[in-house]
Amino acid sequence: MTPQTAEAAAAAARAAERARAAAMVARDTEALAALLHPDLRYVHAPGRRDDRDGLLQFVAEGPAFMAVELQIDDVACDAHTVLLSGLLHLTLRRSPDAEPVQARSWASALWCLDEAHGWRLRHFQSTRTDAPHG
Repeated sequence: MTPQTAEAAAAAARAAERARAAAMVARDTEALAALLHPDLRYVHAPGRRDDRDGLLQFVAEGPAFMAVELQIDDVACDAHTVLLSGLLHLTLRRSPDAEPVQARSWASALWCLDEAHGWRLRHFQSTRTDAPHG
């Protein structure tokens, strides 16, 4: 893989990650579904584990995400996969009348290139933290 190819793959995965975050905030399950691999495994910081359909249902019916941002500080890639890692910042409401809650976790997102569908999230793992970033 050339440095230019690696840079392009990383940039595409970063863009897909931003699109995933925007779809979660908008509760746009159609846009989100297009970004998720059919065999997705998604592990939330509290330990809940979802497949693709479970995550889509969680986004549609669960807490309302007001902000989702993965501050990427490490990228590893090859021609068809990109691993993004960093500190995830969430702002959410657990119910419509609840006060917003902020959460931080260390997260890793594995994006895979599907020639027919583009970059799709294959695996996501997050672990709660109160530790400072660094």
